[in-house]
Amino acid sequence: MVLGVTDALPRRVVGTRAFDSIERTKAGLIERLRLRIDVDELAHPDGRVVVFHVPSRPLGYPIAYNGAYWMRGGEALVPMTPDLLKRIFEEAQPDFSAEICPHARFEDLSPAAIERFVLGGRRNRRQQRLLNFRPTGCWAMPNWFSTVE
Repeated sequence: MVLGVTDALPRRVVGTRAFDSIERTKAGLIERLRLRIDVDELAHPDGRVVVFHVPSRPLGYPIAYNGAYWMRGGEALVPMTPDLLKRIFEEAQPDFSAEICPHARFEDLSPAAIERFVLGGRRNRRQQRLLNFRPTGCWAMPNWFSTVE
């Protein structure tokens, strides 16, 4: 979030007098939200600019303020609906695909499914370790990973 810059294009620095004590503002945000929000103050020839670096909500953890969990409803903030809160809390539940199947055998694996998983992971930044995956050993069987470069 940027304060001290116009909303309309082309954007111009107009300056702001909001949040004159940056350290007090940061401390207040942490105290109220229990979430670290970094704040930068920029001195520009046309006025002071304040930039709030607001992180994504932690997985499975809605952010409460004044006893309620808030969300955007158009231009307003409204309390979160029960179904949205349920979905957020469920994010922290274990992922069945991360569980080990103790009786699985190598023959149970589908080469096509593994290839789709690896190729899909290469497009997903959250799975960086797959970016350099190269099949070796039993994974490098003939016809496996036919499209993996």
